[in-house]
Amino acid sequence: MVAITEDSSPQGHLFSASKIIEDHAFSLLLETALFTLYTALIVYLIYYVCASRKTTESLPSLVLVYTLSMFALYSLYWALDVYYLWAEYRSLLASQSESFDKPDIQKSWKAAAWILEDGLLPQYFVVLYMQYMVGLILIALGDFVSLWRAYAVWGRPRWLYITLGCVAVVEGVLYILICASSYTEYISSSVSVPNGVWALAVARIPLTFIGYASTALAQTASTTLMAYKAWFHWREVREFMNRSTSPSLTALAVVIESGVAYLLLLVFDNARTAPKSG
Repeated sequence: MVAITEDSSPQGHLFSASKIIEDHAFSLLLETALFTLYTALIVYLIYYVCASRKTTESLPSLVLVYTLSMFALYSLYWALDVYYLWAEYRSLLASQSESFDKPDIQKSWKAAAWILEDGLLPQYFVVLYMQYMVGLILIALGDFVSLWRAYAVWGRPRWLYITLGCVAVVEGVLYILICASSYTEYISSSVSVPNGVWALAVARIPLTFIGYASTALAQTASTTLMAYKAWFHWREVREFMNRSTSPSLTALAVVIESGVAYLLLLVFDNARTAPKSG
């Protein structure tokens, strides 16, 4: 997030605006490009589902609902990012106003003093919290997709199905706790909050570490399972063709399909926007 300078000179205004563009607008452009590609893929998927109903067996309803739900969540994440950029701009304008009364975050917000350094006005804190929660949900859903792919590739064994269910429950609980423990970062101390939430806030950092560690474990496990199956079938094909073929394309496909690249992008973005210790 952007640290807005308190310099009221034109040079100070330009510096603050440049920082907003550099730290947020450029990344939003890339995010918009990816969102456009994502939208095109979803449109094609819907077209395929509608067209295949008359000819072949359609996509399972659960898969379609799950896919569209993830797209809806990512659309919300993107929309909140656009709103956040606008909020940064509005906060910059307000901070340069002569009548601007700088809020005393230290008195009103027990754990969100770090947001003051970024110059964002308190009324926009809820946007950050919503985006943070949506990002965590997307990470968890992405883990489930990767594990389900490994489950399908391995022929749907019962032991992997049980493992998938256990991972889903554990990750779901972890990310719910992370969302709850981060709540105090974005609210005023005048808001009534259960004591349990304040107690969770103390454990926010270790909970976040455990949550991301579980994601890394899930992605590593799914990648390993899929890589083994890909290597096994590649070896069979090589023996059948009686020639040596390069496994590089297979390895690349495994990396892409396993979701490792998506994991790295999501972890980087959430680490960039996650609450810092106050």
